[in-house]
Amino acid sequence: MVKSNPLRKMVRILVYPNITFNSRGQNIENDSYIQVIKKQISLLNELRDDLWFYLILPKEVASLDFPNTTQLIYPLPTYPPTMRSHFDVDRFKKLVSHSLDIDLVYSHLPEQTHAIKNTLYNLTHHTPNFFGYCHWFDLKEIVTWSVGSFLQNITGVLECERVYLNTQHQKDMVLKQASEHFNNKTISKLKKILTVHYLGVDENEIVNIVVNELRLDK
Repeated sequence: MVKSNPLRKMVRILVYPNITFNSRGQNIENDSYIQVIKKQISLLNELRDDLWFYLILPKEVASLDFPNTTQLIYPLPTYPPTMRSHFDVDRFKKLVSHSLDIDLVYSHLPEQTHAIKNTLYNLTHHTPNFFGYCHWFDLKEIVTWSVGSFLQNITGVLECERVYLNTQHQKDMVLKQASEHFNNKTISKLKKILTVHYLGVDENEIVNIVVNELRLDK
């Protein structure tokens, strides 16, 4: 932990999740979002001591019980098409009372950006900046359900200062599909917001595989 600076203001971050492991019989600890946010908080805590995270979660998660986190329980559906369109304003209002001091919103589900911003800005005194991380986009090449949420995803991204995604190829595919619906000015803005961020791998998670050379008889 870095040395504390008594003059530095605590930065309070509301984190909106993307949870798919929440159904009966599934261990939420194995969800990829839980793994990502756990590692991010752990590493950030090594760099600075002025961050506080309000983690919106469908249930308490033991591995996210850091000294600088508050878990806000908020029931969420996990089936992707439902997850992307569902937003319970009444429940959400109860989570973000005037007693909270929210400086930033870190959303892992950009489809909900407008709903979150609408609620915070109109019904509370909070006017935080938004940034995010998108685990997937409803691209035509990968969607298997009838109606995707690509447009909601993009309009949500456009309300953020920055949104991280996994690869340059993914970013190119998003911009290509978005260009079918938005003008060049909007595509240019989207291009600046979307930022490729490669998730690292811990050295102890790397598996060494020894491949024996195969000799084929002619």
